[in-house]
Amino acid sequence: MCTVVHLEPEDFARELVHNQKNVYARTYVLDCGLAVIIYMCQDSHFLYYLDRPDCSKEKKDMLKSMDFYELHAEIYRKVNLDNRLRERQNNPS
Repeated sequence: MCTVVHLEPEDFARELVHNQKNVYARTYVLDCGLAVIIYMCQDSHFLYYLDRPDCSKEKKDMLKSMDFYELHAEIYRKVNLDNRLRERQNNPS
């Protein structure tokens, strides 16, 4: 079971460079209806995600107007839930 860890941009880049992980992206829909892209990488124990959501150019102002801490918490919950569901699907008991 992977532990979900959010990383700041510098830490995310350092993780990629030092451990040569592949980056991939997933899209999550926030409670307000905004779709955001989250960049991730992982190893056998950790799922790291970049703590800077991205969205379409047209929606950037909406993203910037959101409370940073609420946004951070919502993304963490969604990434963690998604990770648990994917693990369960890949390893049915």
